[in-house]
Amino acid sequence: MEPVTRIINWNVASWMTVLLYGGTSIAVGLSVLRLASRVRVWRAGLPEHVRPRWSDAMAKLVRWTSGRGKMAHDRFAAVMHGLILWGFFILFVGTTLVFLEEQTPLHFFYGVFYIVASCVIDVGGAAFLLGLTMAVYRRGVVRKPRLQSSAMANGLLALLIAIGVSGFVLEASRIAVDLPPFERASIVGYPLALLLRALGLSRATLQTLHQSLWTGHAVLSMALFALATSFLFRHVVVSALAVALAPRRSSGSLRPYPLLAATTVGTGRAVDLRWRDLLEADACTTCGRCTSVCPATAAEKALDPRGIVLGLQGLIDASAAASNTVSVPTALEKLTPQALWDCTTCGACNAACPVDIQVFDKIIDLRRQMVDLGAISPAARVALEGVDTRQNPWSHPPAQRNSWRESLTLPVLDVTHGSHTRKPEWIYWVGCAGALEPTAQSISRATAALFKAAGLDFAVLASEGCTGDPARRLGDEALFQSCRRRNQELLHATGVRKIVTHCPHCFNTFKNEYPDSDQAGETNGSGLEFEVVHHTQLIKQLLDQKKLTMRSKHTGSATKVTFHDPCYLGRHNGEYDAPRTVLDSVPGLVRVEMPRHREHSLCCGGGGGQMWLESAGAKRVEGLRLLEASTTGANVVATGCPFCKVMLETAGATAGKQHEIHVRDISEVVLDALDVP
Repeated sequence: MEPVTRIINWNVASWMTVLLYGGTSIAVGLSVLRLASRVRVWRAGLPEHVRPRWSDAMAKLVRWTSGRGKMAHDRFAAVMHGLILWGFFILFVGTTLVFLEEQTPLHFFYGVFYIVASCVIDVGGAAFLLGLTMAVYRRGVVRKPRLQSSAMANGLLALLIAIGVSGFVLEASRIAVDLPPFERASIVGYPLALLLRALGLSRATLQTLHQSLWTGHAVLSMALFALATSFLFRHVVVSALAVALAPRRSSGSLRPYPLLAATTVGTGRAVDLRWRDLLEADACTTCGRCTSVCPATAAEKALDPRGIVLGLQGLIDASAAASNTVSVPTALEKLTPQALWDCTTCGACNAACPVDIQVFDKIIDLRRQMVDLGAISPAARVALEGVDTRQNPWSHPPAQRNSWRESLTLPVLDVTHGSHTRKPEWIYWVGCAGALEPTAQSISRATAALFKAAGLDFAVLASEGCTGDPARRLGDEALFQSCRRRNQELLHATGVRKIVTHCPHCFNTFKNEYPDSDQAGETNGSGLEFEVVHHTQLIKQLLDQKKLTMRSKHTGSATKVTFHDPCYLGRHNGEYDAPRTVLDSVPGLVRVEMPRHREHSLCCGGGGGQMWLESAGAKRVEGLRLLEASTTGANVVATGCPFCKVMLETAGATAGKQHEIHVRDISEVVLDALDVP
């Protein structure tokens, strides 16, 4: 009876074996040396004191490799990458099994195991080639704009296809010599072998063809090993590390930044960047998802998130190749300064990246270095000076901070003069925009009126100051820490442990950036003494408790309303439902969604300090968002953020649509519908 197995090195001359193992050793050595040079640059970066939980890291990797990560949002890409990844993995395991059978005392490659293995390996090879075919279709036929086409990318794709195809034809040439019946388990190789026989190839010709294919396949495989840590192939190795080490902190919480002496100020060199940022730059797949969702890019501004990451990757290239890193151009020299100032910190880039690269963390750290160097625009300087000297980025006199409530009778908590006799349950934090920006003052008045109508036990502070959010996002960490200390002392003095605010930026700062955090920026739980809620969350609670009631009837036609998700409420803090639930409870409103909503929402353009910076793009972000809102047919754009209201109202006035589309905060919408006795 014919044995169910095969001779591993059948028809392979000794010189071919020497070529394979010698060449592969050299190729792997080159890849290891190349990766080591990059690891050296990573390690030269600033420490982050990351303490990974290995169980979390493994869970992230399992989720990622099983296709349940961010890649799942694009089904075609998810299937394509899954086929390539798992197909390659099966082929690699198959090759390893052959090596173990031939080069070790183990003996298992026969009988049922051989038949099953032959079938599974062929299935893996077919999946690998199908995934690569999908990649060719995606790049060559569909040609998605965000995908960069280059000779290098196309060449690497061709290399993988050549490896897959030559492997199958190599297998077929071996099987075709004798056509053993058990080789039918090779579901791709056996039919190809029948085809070769049908072409009339003799045994001698098949043997010659086999040797040629074996040698060619070996050379192609060596090329793959040599390139494994270079160009696009590098991300396969490095992205796994990036995913496993992704921070546990909220995306709305920026990392602490060391306050350095003037002699140690960073200048954008590799050694001035965090080691994790350098690693993540090398993990970039150049897929362009970050750029495709960036509001600044959509407005044709200088910022290209992928360009930022690839710029840092270029810095690593130069640093790895240089013997003296002093001569290497810095990130601040390689990147366009305006691109760094165009970021709104909306977080869309971070959320879209399939390998968890934290793009705007890198931008903010570079802004911080520019602030340390004094390389900031006049507008940014004015905003920072306003926060520093007058506790607001508009630089309004502090005396104007309470003008929004002059006509109202509200409980005021004044801890500076010890005049408060009791502490309320809630502090209503108004924030700079709600106190000083005319468009946003109506939000403060409406929110306070709702709280009074509900009988909420609350008070406003007599001496609020800026939370420091604009300072931190504009890059002035020292100023942010000063604001943080001042406000923590103020809030501790009140004795109140519940804060409600209508501003998502204040909400995010209190929730994610005022609690103590470790040096990696990951909240460690200490100092978390305040319950912080957004006003839409508290309004929903008051409606649920029947402390606020709407008019039972609505006269006239229904009003269409669409809700614009603020970045710092939705994407950064995961609150999408409370605002919609509140709107759905208002009689006479029909809620419609914009094409981009919830986690895919487009920024209003006001975050990241953009409220106070000059717009340098051909378009305006707020104009793009208002245009999107207008496509829904809505009469009202509801917001949950004073920045969003200011930006969208400005866009409406600029477009001459202020009478067609009204921009209103949810508190104003609810107040209008309130059933007042």
